Amino acid sequence: MADYYSVIARAVSRLPCNTGEARHAIYEQARTALREALSNNDPPFSETELANEQAALDACIRVMEVVSDLRGVARDDAQTPNPALGLPASQSPNQNCADDNDKQNSLQLMVLLH
Repeated sequence: MADYYSVIARAVSRLPCNTGEARHAIYEQARTALREALSNNDPPFSETELANEQAALDACIRVMEVVSDLRGVARDDAQTPNPALGLPASQSPNQNCADDNDKQNSLQLMVLLH
């Protein structure tokens, strides 16, 4: 079984804009790359092996989303203004993000999965 977590985590960490939409695009690219890699294997994988690999990738994706949710809560807490101190909330790190590197991230992910 491949180490999907480190591959997905690396791809997500390289996102110029770590949003749910961008992460889900990475996940779909990973699922597609996995299906293609497994379908081209010689000798072919059994249905059970295919299901196990897909389940392992899906488990990794669920973990990534939990980690992302936890980081989002921590980031939101850190950005909450403190009126008693007169401090404004800092600008969100995801504001004004552009997903210019989608094709590059996709290629890197496909290379890492193969």
